[in-house]
Amino acid sequence: MKISGKQKVVNLRIDEIRRNLIDEAANLQGKSRTEFMVEAAYREAEQTILDQKIYILDQADYEYLSRTDHQPAPKLVKLFKSKSPWEQ
Repeated sequence: MKISGKQKVVNLRIDEIRRNLIDEAANLQGKSRTEFMVEAAYREAEQTILDQKIYILDQADYEYLSRTDHQPAPKLVKLFKSKSPWEQ
């Protein structure tokens, strides 16, 4: 994940038990505490935003998806099995 631009400071207050756990996990991944926390927070932020997406279907789409005999389009199967750009 490469993000350009000026970096800003974020100060956090955290209890020692949580800090130690984060440090242990960061060390296991060979990352600094800051790098580990920023990446984890970024992933969670992305997921929260993606979870808020609403898909509105027209009647034809609804009927298609409601049928039990349809087969998924091969291109869609490939798309859903691929990683998102931010996961690569």
